[in-house]
Amino acid sequence: MKGAKNIITFFRNNIRLIIDEMFDVLEHSIYVNHQKLNELVVELGKKYRFEYSFNEKEATLKISYEDLKSCLDNLLVNAMKSVSQVKDKDIQLKVFKCDKYICLSICDKGGGISSIKMKEIKDGKSTGHGLKDIQDIMSRWNGMLDIQSEGQGLGAQFTLKIKMFRF
Repeated sequence: MKGAKNIITFFRNNIRLIIDEMFDVLEHSIYVNHQKLNELVVELGKKYRFEYSFNEKEATLKISYEDLKSCLDNLLVNAMKSVSQVKDKDIQLKVFKCDKYICLSICDKGGGISSIKMKEIKDGKSTGHGLKDIQDIMSRWNGMLDIQSEGQGLGAQFTLKIKMFRF
């Protein structure tokens, strides 16, 4: 009986601390919750001007914070370049649920993407700012990058589809 109490005491004093530390590490390396997403948007909002809307409080994304930040940062850089040459400089970041995914969509009314350039992007031959990196990150996390544009001069929409994390 005394041995069992010693094991329980050891577990409470040592093993539990290790488990809590491991959970903290995992928390920052494999998912982004609603609060962290909002913190990231606020941080990016200091560098870029965009409108943001998101209402899903329970949403947790299965991606590291740094990878998500890198993807959004690259897409916002591209959007800023695109709208720099047009009158309507609005950029929107919309976040919404779609089946088992959380989608983060960046829309602009900038220069758009020609059909030739769109084919290059989809074939992985794009020279665009970081698009290959974004596609690689999305692939690593079993997510997707969807790109829509009606053509040159008609704006573009880039949507990250990231799996929801289930506890």
